[in-house]
Amino acid sequence: MPRKVTVDTKSTKLNEFKIQNIIFNWAIRKKQHTIAVPNMYLYAWESDMLSITNSLYTHEYEIKTSLSDFKNDFNKASKHRMLSGTLEDGRPAYFWYVCPCDLIDKSLIPDYAGLIYIETRNKPHVIKKAPRISRYKVTDNEMDKLLRGSMWRYWKMREKLNNYEKEHNTFIENDVKFTENDS
Repeated sequence: MPRKVTVDTKSTKLNEFKIQNIIFNWAIRKKQHTIAVPNMYLYAWESDMLSITNSLYTHEYEIKTSLSDFKNDFNKASKHRMLSGTLEDGRPAYFWYVCPCDLIDKSLIPDYAGLIYIETRNKPHVIKKAPRISRYKVTDNEMDKLLRGSMWRYWKMREKLNNYEKEHNTFIENDVKFTENDS
């Protein structure tokens, strides 16, 4: 007799963190980008996710989990003027919106942007290919900035984990939680 499987819809709901993980894996493994980092300031705004190709072109991924969030993004007028303009510096080579399947209609996506749906089984599907909006390549200084930012974030997370372990008299290793009572 087949076993009944119950899915907790709250834990499977796509949020920004889960979408970042999906796009990270897609950009690095499938698209062969060399670097992918979440929540970084490379431009005059924070990028939800950035990836960099072997040719040093950047892809920015703007993650949206609600239609109102998508519409509010256009209140950032200077960002969208920069993305739609002719300046080479200060903007990514490719700009994408990423959202759960069917959240944003393709017709709402500006000419300068692409659209990726995250489908069931957390698979990215390109609905509209992002055009290249800049030939600007990441400089050594910008690469250093990304790597330093990633390094600081990593060590800050380790510090938080260490503090958590001290507060809860536990330690976490390879996704397994141990407490003092474990033997």
